[in-house]
Amino acid sequence: RGKALVAISLPLAMLMFSLVLIYIAERQTAQAEEDVRRVLLVQGDIQTLHTQIAEGAASVRGYLLTHQEDFLPGYINAQPLIDAALVR
Repeated sequence: RGKALVAISLPLAMLMFSLVLIYIAERQTAQAEEDVRRVLLVQGDIQTLHTQIAEGAASVRGYLLTHQEDFLPGYINAQPLIDAALVR
């Protein structure tokens, strides 16, 4: 009777241990995927911020070189977008 109990309990214990390891691996995979999503969002925000800063800088440069106010809307439009990107 003892051998039968060992023959049944040992594979069952190994199965339970395997299930715990699979659960841990799945949790780590889910966390890694969430980290990747967050990094991609941050990269998008950085790209947007870079674009808006470049647009604002080009507008200011154009205005300073020519003193034409036609260049200022690019700077004025970029300001709130830059502020919004920095808040996130």
